[in-house]
Amino acid sequence: MSYVFENVGNKKELWTEIGFKDQDLKIIPYSKYHLWCADKANGIYLFQIGNDRGNTPNFFDMSYKKRIIRITVVESIETDENRAAYICNIQRISIPRSVWEERDEIVKNAEAGIKEILASLKNNASLLVNCEPECVVADYNGE
Repeated sequence: MSYVFENVGNKKELWTEIGFKDQDLKIIPYSKYHLWCADKANGIYLFQIGNDRGNTPNFFDMSYKKRIIRITVVESIETDENRAAYICNIQRISIPRSVWEERDEIVKNAEAGIKEILASLKNNASLLVNCEPECVVADYNGE
């Protein structure tokens, strides 16, 4: 796993093929300025979908073997007398039945990709996985 947090750039064809969708399941239009976390050697792309009007949770979608894994993340800030820490808790990982047997690898990749995004965007952030993956019949693209 070798993730790079970068602009989508000129990868319009790949972006369109993946077909990331928002919370309302509407296609997110291509922009070369979108940021994603890419493991190009393994063809894995993780995109932060975001949340509903600033509320939690946040959603991340990972394209894994051309299947979409939706990841639900709840964010919080914990403070003590000396510092504040940004905590992200993975609360749900929805894995399509077609790649369910690879769930351990999928969870590792989801964790690594989200950690890379957090390291690129936020200082002093940590990630916890607080769920077991769940099997869904298909991803939102019907795969």
